[in-house]
Amino acid sequence: MSKHTPEQRLNTQPPKPVFDVVEHCVRHSINSKEQGKLLSLLGRFASRHELETNAPPKPPRFR
Repeated sequence: MSKHTPEQRLNTQPPKPVFDVVEHCVRHSINSKEQGKLLSLLGRFASRHELETNAPPKPPRFR
């Protein structure tokens, strides 16, 4: 049997934005070896947090 749930009790948070892993790698100039690792780990699409935490560390930029 089903019950009616009022709209106020529903979780109405907007969905998290999802990004294309390959496009992210191109924009951030990540090489193809690291891109393959990210694709096998995360799949074709991932959230921004997943991409940033699993991306390779950037080399330091000295002036």
